[in-house]
Amino acid sequence: MAAAQVQQKLNDGIRRHRSGDVAEAARLYSEVLDAEPQNPDAWHLSGLIAFQHNKHNDAEICIRHALSLRPSQADFQANLASVLLAMNRASEAEQICRGALKHQPRHAAALQRLGNSLLKQNRADEAVQALSLAVERHPDNFDAQCNLGAALIESGQPQQAIRFLLRAKALNPNSMHVHLNLGVAQRDSGSLAAAAESLNRAVELAPDCAECYVNRGNVFMDQGDIPAALADFRRAVERNPRLPTALNGLGRALQVLGEWQQAQEAFDLACRLDAPNRRFESNRLYCASLSPNLSRRQLIDDHAEWGRAIEAATPAIRHSRRKFSDQRLRIGYLSPDFRNHATMKFFLPLLKNHSRRDVEVFCYSETKREDSTTESVRQHADQWRHTSPMTDGDLVTQIVEDGIDVLVDLAGHTAGNRLAMMAAKPAPVQVSFLGYPNSTGLSRIDYFLTDAVRESSASAEFFTETLFFLPGGACCFEIGRTDLTESSGPLDSNGFVTFGSTHRLEKFSDECLAVWSRVLQQTADAKLFLFRDVLRHEAVRQQLGRRMQAAGVDLRRVDFAWELPSNHLEVYSRIDILLDVFPWGSGTTAYESMWMGVPIPTIAGDRGACRATASMMHHCGLPELVAESADDYVRLVTELARDHERLTNLRRGIRPKMLQTVCNGARFAADIEAAFRQMVDRLSSPENEETHRRSAPAVQESPHE
Repeated sequence: MAAAQVQQKLNDGIRRHRSGDVAEAARLYSEVLDAEPQNPDAWHLSGLIAFQHNKHNDAEICIRHALSLRPSQADFQANLASVLLAMNRASEAEQICRGALKHQPRHAAALQRLGNSLLKQNRADEAVQALSLAVERHPDNFDAQCNLGAALIESGQPQQAIRFLLRAKALNPNSMHVHLNLGVAQRDSGSLAAAAESLNRAVELAPDCAECYVNRGNVFMDQGDIPAALADFRRAVERNPRLPTALNGLGRALQVLGEWQQAQEAFDLACRLDAPNRRFESNRLYCASLSPNLSRRQLIDDHAEWGRAIEAATPAIRHSRRKFSDQRLRIGYLSPDFRNHATMKFFLPLLKNHSRRDVEVFCYSETKREDSTTESVRQHADQWRHTSPMTDGDLVTQIVEDGIDVLVDLAGHTAGNRLAMMAAKPAPVQVSFLGYPNSTGLSRIDYFLTDAVRESSASAEFFTETLFFLPGGACCFEIGRTDLTESSGPLDSNGFVTFGSTHRLEKFSDECLAVWSRVLQQTADAKLFLFRDVLRHEAVRQQLGRRMQAAGVDLRRVDFAWELPSNHLEVYSRIDILLDVFPWGSGTTAYESMWMGVPIPTIAGDRGACRATASMMHHCGLPELVAESADDYVRLVTELARDHERLTNLRRGIRPKMLQTVCNGARFAADIEAAFRQMVDRLSSPENEETHRRSAPAVQESPHE
């Protein structure tokens, strides 16, 4: 076959290829190779057809052979990078792209593939640089704009991402990917209505795309529409039963509805399918911690197994021993929740009252949706680090360079944590505090801050950390609006007691509902008022109603509400006694209820997660509101309900007690600073080097009465 005929056949193949007649194009390329076995273009194009058919190994062989015949061809290198990315070989793809860019620095496809390869290696900032260059050099290239938007999302810059994604949308309004990425960026920036609109369009364009349903389900979760979220996650699983993000979302929705067994099964499968990345293991452990179905022994075994696996894969930094006694301690706080989040109600009193003479405070913020609370935290920190875009390695380097003496994790296994980074031991003393009531499972987190009501020395076997007991309680609550005073409660106007709950619905265990039923049965004239925003959904109310009826609750005595007042604390004016939940007890809810004068009798359970309210009661001088068993709880609550004078006096007297104790930020900060000082002094003492982790430094052995 003459050279002109070979070229004509190759051109015909390209035209067929572009028109979608792939089979005919493949035949023509094959004929070209029969006539001219060393034709690089035919090898390259044959590789592209193999790639279209997901024959990645064949595609790689063909394109590499093309490159052996024409080594500096940037188009070949960029397409080989695409094949390698599809085979999860991002590092190799990166090197191929860098080679192409040496010859053609403005090559659009090579720049894009470089950015994508960096993104797959979790190097979002570098990906943004590469893709920004691609957009700068090729401003009308849709792929470059869309991919830059994706990189900006990963680097924690959703507002910037939206700008480029809207440009991409203008270039190609019918691309599912641009609407999908735009919805993710809008969600990350807090624009949930806009995110829902974008993701609705993505679903319209690609009704079989599981990722579209996953991301729309995430928006529904944020909006509190759990039934809609559950439906979308199930649609995603139907379309791709092996998609880890879909199973993780399904687990989250089921957990909120209290479907513990199904939620745990969904998380377990998500973790197995995502084993190399380990993205959903914290969600699984958090669900296990919340579940009423698992014993404390099962929980610590599960957490410790996770910790051993993480630490086995992570070399730990060795810190030199030094004296700290005359130095200002550098304290680092690490959190994804430096925003309007419940944890901040307990962190801000500490942050605001730290002695700047004795400590220098660094805040490492994983927060993606910043708000006025973020700004408040930033203003009260000595040093602020936005760490969300950083890799674990970069964050370790930053903490080491900052010379942090005590690194405090405020998240545990809640969303957005960086526990895997802490396995590298970037600070000589590491502490778990506030955000998670169980062990993290990491032995390289040295201490778990608690108090002698929440835990006892016998609890040590359930922690990989050493328990450190604070004398005035392990929490200090940021006081609410002082101009919002305690009301007299509905008892005066109704003539009967109104029990209430403002707790998250997943805390309503069957055991909890059964005890509530007994309380109602023994207070025949009382009502039960349930308030939660998710109750606005009829399906949620019906499901909860069925569970309550099965527990013996007469639904005619139950009122459901979900419309928030102008200040959410005003809802407590409709409640006389707040009923507690268990086995996972109250947190923020208990403090808010008490601040508004509404007592919350509690059961002291078998672990810290069940004893937070008991700790508050003891430390603010109300230990008589703590029961030791379900029977004792029913008796305590019903007696309080019948004693209207006592109830009225309690309502008036709780807030002054809290101001002196569990809302006393100055005292709490002094306790924390003394604890940190003791921790570093123990570390710097040679005789304690081997023993400090085995002994729990009990600042106080018994609670305040």
